[in-house]
Amino acid sequence: MNAPLISSFTLISELVISTGILLVFYQAFFKNKFNTKLAFGLLAYEYLVNIVYMVYRVVTHVESSRPTSFEIMLLAFHGILSLVMILVLTSLFILAYFAQKKGNNLIRKHSRISLAILAVWFVSVLSGISVYVMEYIFKI
Repeated sequence: MNAPLISSFTLISELVISTGILLVFYQAFFKNKFNTKLAFGLLAYEYLVNIVYMVYRVVTHVESSRPTSFEIMLLAFHGILSLVMILVLTSLFILAYFAQKKGNNLIRKHSRISLAILAVWFVSVLSGISVYVMEYIFKI
C-alpha cells in the first residue's frame, strides 16, 4: 500500500513541529524566554492538523492483512502516548505562559520535569515514525 499524501505530509510536518518544540525549550533554557507565540502556534497546529489526522486514520483505515500483536501494541502505544503528550505539553505551555507573566521561567525552574516531558515527546514522535515505516515502507 502506498502512503496516502496526508500521512506523508503529517509525518514531515511533525518533524518540523518537533523542531519548533525543541526551539521553545532551548529558548526557555538558554535565553530565559518562553516563546509564547511559537509555543501556542505549534499547539494550534497539533490540535488542528494532527488530531484531525488521527481521527481520519481511525475512520478510513482499511486492513489489508491481519495485524500482528506487535503491530496492535505499537499502534495503541503511539495513539495513547501521542494524545497524552499533547495534553501534557499543552498544560506545560499554559503553566509556563502564566509563570512568565509573573517573571518566572517554569521550564528552566523545573528542568528535570521539562526535559522528561521533552524526551517522552520525542519517544512519541519516534513511535509515529515507526508506525509510518511499518505501515507504508515495510508493509508489515
